Amino acid sequence: MTTETTIVSYRDRQPAQANEVLPPGERFVAAFPARGGFLVGLTMRYRVVVVSDRNVHLYTAAWFSICKPKRLVATMPIGAPLESRRELNYHILRIAGERLWVPWAHWKEMREAIDAWRQIASDLFERTPTPPQLV
Repeated sequence: MTTETTIVSYRDRQPAQANEVLPPGERFVAAFPARGGFLVGLTMRYRVVVVSDRNVHLYTAAWFSICKPKRLVATMPIGAPLESRRELNYHILRIAGERLWVPWAHWKEMREAIDAWRQIASDLFERTPTPPQLV
């Protein structure tokens, strides 16, 4: 009898892991890991940024699985501004008041999540009627 071992990448597991911790009624869109903390390298912990169809959530990551969200740290509305700048090996983001470092290995996932974030925000604001202008 032979058994086959299937290796599943963390990108394939992300939707199921994120849906376990997302608030009821929200749908997973994208996610990426980042490092956050006070001093670079010394007190940094992994975080997981999860973009849903309604909000952007910041979670702590599991100890041995940097892409598995565990505890909710902060939630931002989908239309909130995003501060970002690129350093040599990192993108530095500020999400919900926390500075996050995204290493180059996760830039593609970060870019996909930010593009989804912006697309959902633009769709949301197109459907929302604009308030009347005062003359």
